[in-house]
Amino acid sequence: MGVIHIENVDDKTMAAIRFNADANGRSFEDEVKAVLAQQTKVVERRAEAAAIRAMTKGWSPETDSVAIIREMRDRDG
Repeated sequence: MGVIHIENVDDKTMAAIRFNADANGRSFEDEVKAVLAQQTKVVERRAEAAAIRAMTKGWSPETDSVAIIREMRDRDG
């Protein structure tokens, strides 16, 4: 596991993390870990969305799904 050392975090941010840690019944460190883990999920979802957009590149949002399925079926044999 990695180690993160962050300096010069503003007081408002520190207070918000402390508040959320208390509200969630976690230590300050565990709350920061939870925030970082949540951001990891966001990045993963963005990557999945980008992959889906790449698969449908060039298709109009109004394209009939039947037409898309037929095109894929014809292309893939």
